[in-house]
Amino acid sequence: MQTSSSDSLIYRILQSVFFKRSQRRASRLLRNSAGLWDLLKNVSVKSGSLTDNTFVSNLQTLSRMIRAYVKGDYKVIPWTTLVKIVAALVYFVSPLDFIPDLLPVLGFSDDIAIVLWVLSSCTEEIKRFQEWEAAQAISVSDN
Repeated sequence: MQTSSSDSLIYRILQSVFFKRSQRRASRLLRNSAGLWDLLKNVSVKSGSLTDNTFVSNLQTLSRMIRAYVKGDYKVIPWTTLVKIVAALVYFVSPLDFIPDLLPVLGFSDDIAIVLWVLSSCTEEIKRFQEWEAAQAISVSDN
């Protein structure tokens, strides 16, 4: 069975020293709310310069999910999902990764691949969060 080039790329990224470092940092950050707030701020700053609205929207969803977790508003996220999401955000803000962000055009392709991997591997958890988030918006508007 032959794998597609995107499967091969994501496999290489996930096995890279860069992503493994992001996973270790994610585990540490999840025990440090101040560090998570800094990470979310850095994600917001870096994503502000991007023009791909779909990618930015996906980053914002992941950031809101972590923000709700840190605030204690939404705690029903499995630990493995938290680590995946935070590792992807750490990877995104790091300029030196599998394909350095300094390279024009190609630099963000690995970041996009990691975010897409998180979205596909955590689909159910993200969907539940979005449903919870929508319910919160409805209950606020009812008051």
